[in-house]
Amino acid sequence: MELIKKLSLVLLLAAGCQITATAQSRNPHKGTVIDKAYIFGLVASFNDSTIYITNIQELENVTTMMKKRLLDNKSMYTYQLREYFTNTRQLPHRTCVVFYASSRKKIDKKYAKIKKMYITKNPGKYDVRLISDDDFQFKIPEL
Repeated sequence: MELIKKLSLVLLLAAGCQITATAQSRNPHKGTVIDKAYIFGLVASFNDSTIYITNIQELENVTTMMKKRLLDNKSMYTYQLREYFTNTRQLPHRTCVVFYASSRKKIDKKYAKIKKMYITKNPGKYDVRLISDDDFQFKIPEL
């Protein structure tokens, strides 16, 4: 009887390990590294009408989640932009948004849409300022 209990326990543990290993291999959040990604940021405030937009920047060896649909650690890129505005430009409490795409064509389309929204559709309503690559560069976060 004691032997049956021990064998049952061993079989349950082995089955549990197998289930865990299978679940981890099918994890949709497992990171995928892609060769190139394109990113730009937008910074705004509810207190004034000034909108800052970075240039489109190319990043290499970026980790994505869920089959290349989501940028892994996207909040870290947003944090970099927020810290730049807080520390370098002395403009705290800004809302920062980061846009990402795995192809240049897709990011160009997003960039044009954002610029159209703030410049073309609402001329004079917003003070749009472009941030050059010399002023700010996104960096791949080290974890």
